Order: sequence, then structure tokens, then C-alpha cells
Amino acid sequence: WRATGKHRAKFSRGSRQCSAAHVKRGVAVTAAHCVHKFGKGQAGYASQIQFWPAQYGDTVPYGVWRGRYWIVPPSYFHGGDTCEPGAAGIVCNNDLALVVLHQETGKWAGEVLGFYGYGWNGYGFAANPVWGGRTTAQVAQLGYPEAPEDGKTQFRTDSVAT
Repeated sequence: WRATGKHRAKFSRGSRQCSAAHVKRGVAVTAAHCVHKFGKGQAGYASQIQFWPAQYGDTVPYGVWRGRYWIVPPSYFHGGDTCEPGAAGIVCNNDLALVVLHQETGKWAGEVLGFYGYGWNGYGFAANPVWGGRTTAQVAQLGYPEAPEDGKTQFRTDSVAT
């Protein structure tokens, strides 16, 4: 749970807060819409990012890590990503960003928090006879939904992914 936190991104006009997960020593993953304005190219990037791991209310027990740099996929950067109608930039196939963090007090975030593993191309999915042979996997999500706690409390949900 402590490798999950919130990214706070500052833009020229306003800010955004989103859930983020730490996946390597100094790298966190979040949604692209948290760090970039869809299709705005270089001008779409946030000017500053902070990672607040394991936030609970107004408490940040593991400190704050500053973003060093952040990137989004080219399709998101240029605005050519496939998105749901009426949700361009938010519900898109490539709404994903990597944030490389600075060391704080001489340590990488992963040295203090630990980090999650990751997989791709169906890693962890298997044919499931209960679901008629469909390929499924057990998925746990950690994040900070705006409701019911105004994004200040971490929640976990468990589900089957197909």
C-alpha cells in the first residue's frame, strides 16, 4: 500500500491530483491526463509534479518526492490516441505516463517504499473454465477516488479482468 500514492501536477492554469503507483526504484506510473493536456504537444506538460506516497487525510507518512521528468506515449502527446466518444484525453487506450522521481534525502522512493512488479502482453492471464474458457486474471486496484473521501483516503478494490 505504501508504494501507492498521489501525484500532484501543477499546470500554468490550475493543478491536477491523481493516483499513482511506484514500479521501480525511482519511477512511478500514473495516467497521462494527470501530467499532460491531451494533444497539446510539448506545451501540454505539467510544469511540476510531486509524488505523495501513502497519503492518509492530510498526513504523508513517507514524505514527498519531486518529479524529475515525465513522459506520455506519442499518440497521447499529439492527440491521435483512440479515446471513448466524449472523453478525449481521459478514457483513452494510451492514457499512461511514467514519472521519474528525484532522490530525496539521498534515497530513491523505491528504497523507502518498495515497488510493484509489472507485466504486459497478457502476463498473469489464463484460460478460466468458470468464465467459459475466457482469459481472465485477478486484479487488485489501489487508488484515491474523489468520492467518498475527497481523494484523501486510499481504497482497494478487487475484481476479475477479462
